[in-house]
Amino acid sequence: MDRQLYQQKANLALHYESIGSWERARDACLSALQDKPHDPVMLLILTRSYMELRDWLVGAKAGKEALAYLGPYQKAYIYNLLAYERMHYGAYALAEKYSKRAVEINPKSAIFLARYAGIRAHRGHKKEAIALFQRAENLAPQSFVVLTIEYGFYHRTRRNYAKEKELLERMVPLSTNPFTLNFNFGAFYYNWRKYPEAHEYYVRALLINPESGACKSMLTRLEKRGYGSARFSRARRIRSNWIVRRVVALILLFLSIFIFIRLIVVASQLVTRPISQSTVTTPGVSPAETQKAINDFINSTETTSSDTIIWKQDDK
Repeated sequence: MDRQLYQQKANLALHYESIGSWERARDACLSALQDKPHDPVMLLILTRSYMELRDWLVGAKAGKEALAYLGPYQKAYIYNLLAYERMHYGAYALAEKYSKRAVEINPKSAIFLARYAGIRAHRGHKKEAIALFQRAENLAPQSFVVLTIEYGFYHRTRRNYAKEKELLERMVPLSTNPFTLNFNFGAFYYNWRKYPEAHEYYVRALLINPESGACKSMLTRLEKRGYGSARFSRARRIRSNWIVRRVVALILLFLSIFIFIRLIVVASQLVTRPISQSTVTTPGVSPAETQKAINDFINSTETTSSDTIIWKQDDK
């Protein structure tokens, strides 16, 4: 065996696994295993590659064959994958058996605990599942896989709106797949009958992946309920215009009240302000002429009725 050539193949398989290129990882593993058939790392990557490609039966066969050549912790990894494969076929009893083995071998793996919790919840042990999820969160609070499995539990059971939303929001900075994230938000709001928000997130997901049949199906359902159709869009537009009109009307009302109060204050100040002869002047008129005009005004007012205000000038 050419060790250098084998190492190149193994490194290539590890690289493809790290970037999620599962077809290439599978092919690189198969090539490396021809040189070294019992390499535990290549067997692990090969099994996972089959599982990620949804080639369930071949993956399960590869995993079971690999168990004879693996150490304890590597076996726990394979048992977790086998549990995942059995869940796909609805064989939850056998899935629980495999998942329990993985947890018994490595009880400090948050992903193994979360997988086991999800299976226990599916089999009706929901209180135990919640405790297991809490243990998994304590071990890896920022694990996207753990949060995804836990979210799936709350999403299916619809037990806790706040917890489900919290898990989704915690997944946002950790997610590398915006389509799945937007689709999950759409499903979350749809389940809780918040249809406008669900429509918005499904549209976002469809813009990312225009070929998504699941998105198109959910948007069709929402249109049948009146959300997302032309009628719904017009209703939202009318509602938005109505809100704008109400806000503008309130602003005008407060402005008119303010102006009215200011006018009252100014008018009251004008009425109560005393008139002083010494300060009354007219531009372009001499003081003597101004004094004569004031005297004439006073003389004319003294001849009016008793209800008229009479301005008197002190004799000097």
